Amino acid sequence: MLSGVRWRWAIGIGLLLAVFSTLAAAAPQVDSTIYLPLVLRSPVVQTSTNLPVFSATHIGGSGSDAASAVDVDLSGNVIWAGLLVGANPVIDGVAPVTLLGGGVGAIVRFDSSGTSVLSVTRIGTNVRDLEIGGAGPMVVCGDFGVAVLNASASSVLWSATPGAVRRCAIGSDGTTAASVGAQIYAYAPSGQPLGSWSSGGATGDPDALDLAVASASQAVIVTGYKQKTNDLQVAFLSAWSYSGAPRWTSYDFSASAVNGANISADTRGRRVAIGRDGKLYFAGSINGGTGASIFSRDPKNLTLTLGGDRSVSTDPYNTSTNTGSVSIIWYGRYNPADGSLEKGQSALTRKDDGKGNSIGIKTIAADEAGRIYLGGDAYYQIHNRAARQVAGTTVGPYASGEAYLLVVSADLRERHIWTGFAGPAVSAGGSPVVGVAVRKGIAAIAITLNNGRLITTANALQPSPGPLADGYLAVWRQ
Repeated sequence: MLSGVRWRWAIGIGLLLAVFSTLAAAAPQVDSTIYLPLVLRSPVVQTSTNLPVFSATHIGGSGSDAASAVDVDLSGNVIWAGLLVGANPVIDGVAPVTLLGGGVGAIVRFDSSGTSVLSVTRIGTNVRDLEIGGAGPMVVCGDFGVAVLNASASSVLWSATPGAVRRCAIGSDGTTAASVGAQIYAYAPSGQPLGSWSSGGATGDPDALDLAVASASQAVIVTGYKQKTNDLQVAFLSAWSYSGAPRWTSYDFSASAVNGANISADTRGRRVAIGRDGKLYFAGSINGGTGASIFSRDPKNLTLTLGGDRSVSTDPYNTSTNTGSVSIIWYGRYNPADGSLEKGQSALTRKDDGKGNSIGIKTIAADEAGRIYLGGDAYYQIHNRAARQVAGTTVGPYASGEAYLLVVSADLRERHIWTGFAGPAVSAGGSPVVGVAVRKGIAAIAITLNNGRLITTANALQPSPGPLADGYLAVWRQ
């Protein structure tokens, strides 16, 4: 078990007490053994300033490369997706599988340690998104449309061409959803179209639209934002049936209601996912403070201000005060059946003088215990940045828009990990975390490195970045 994120196990596993009773001196000795019941408690993730990655490597060559997504499959293998152009030290020597005509879009399958490449698949000019379904097949999407591949990414089970797909998702029942602009498409496990409808979301910000498939309720859940007036943007979180019938809507309040309640800070829905615990996880952005936005209210009832049981604050980095007009995050756990909020929280950075600063969100996930994993780009600076480490190496100098990973306890009251990845002794600005995934104790992140370099481990397949933009992968075990 790796150190850093420590596990506490109950004392008493396999505990055996032997009680020896000695009778009278003339009598024979009798041994009596008492067996106590086996007691097993779930492990508890401990807070640490060090992210104990098992492996961390750049992924890139002579061309301008990029990461877009990462996931962990049912066997614990790590699947990385993105764009890989030209010669590449990580994948050179591995004969690629070519699907749908091939291209520089790439799906790279690593083993559970992230130190061995199992296969490389070439498809399209870029793989924009990827998710692994409950039965093993994966959905991938990009300029080629949307395709469901087998678990080894070696064959196409089905594909469709609704247009250039930006985001895609697959449910535990194999149902797939894809977005082309604001238009949503749903497909059966066989690839048969089930429905198509408009989400109604604005399309000016390609990062402000995402979707997830909630198989338990047979719904496609979409987030984004709507331009309610010239100077008001309002986030929405909505569900439709597989055929496109409206199910429920959260947020998406009218301009008159928002302005009337004096909570008119612009909001956008950014990311949505079904966690490994079956809950719905949502992350949105706020231009300004949470209290001046719709995220301070119940998503179903604008007149109901959230209390501390559902809007959790523990310190200045999740309490939206002294923020001005910077861009911060709201994220939380919701019921996928109706979109009701269970618990939510703000996230922001702070300058040395205590003023709030910006943080962006690119990805969200949750593990089987409900711990939440977020990634994106951070601005000066995350909490206690100077003490942060990756694999025991201190994070390098700050630069604007650096990658971060934030892992929060299920009750949102403790940050287990909050770290950057620049270094060592080198900054890495403008290089966001674009994907995070966790399954059964194995976690991974993907980063697009646009400047500088990132911390790598001694077992890295590519310790140094290429001359242009690169991808990046880090893997650790909980």
